[in-house]
Amino acid sequence: MEKRQHFAGSLLRSLVVTRRAEFPVAALCILAATTFWFLNALNKEYTTQINYPVIFDYDRENLVATEPLPQKLALNVTGYGWTLLRKSLNIDTRPVIFRIENPLKTRYLTAAALLPDISNQIKEAHVNFVENDTIAVAFDRKLAKTVALRADSVQIELRQNHLLTTPVRISPDSVTFTGPAALVRKLPDVLILNVPGKEIDENYEDEVAINYTQDP
Repeated sequence: MEKRQHFAGSLLRSLVVTRRAEFPVAALCILAATTFWFLNALNKEYTTQINYPVIFDYDRENLVATEPLPQKLALNVTGYGWTLLRKSLNIDTRPVIFRIENPLKTRYLTAAALLPDISNQIKEAHVNFVENDTIAVAFDRKLAKTVALRADSVQIELRQNHLLTTPVRISPDSVTFTGPAALVRKLPDVLILNVPGKEIDENYEDEVAINYTQDP
């Protein structure tokens, strides 16, 4: 009776050891099968949507976009899995460049207008259509204006019985704004700055913020 129990115990331990030893082998088989399936799947053709980087080209030296331009376009494309995977992960992907003709007269870019240029630049896959129906755009001429800076000496808070003995100097005494002409033209010729110090009783030197809010 004791010999049988000993034999049964030895057999059980042997099965446990064997199963533990086979586990890494089984895991490797599953990994190999999954890898083979994945690689085989990437060799097939699929249709999917990808977000593809785009650069809108226009005369940036003389014009400025007054509405943010998208950095990516949603494209419906057909291609092999390897290609679509690289495009989705932006691996070795060059942005498509779309030239905007007559920006000052353009208000919308349609999918039909975008598709030919995009298709010509993406050779590895077929672009079926652009998901974005229309893209609103707005441009204005770039303008620069130099505005003088002055301190609001009346509002400077001095300690009691103290007076200003010299004019308040600001350095630099002017600032140049560059932006859309419609907004730059509304800038005043002089900006009055508030000096933030309080109870000033000695020579004062500090940075002053330019706070200017322009009505749309």
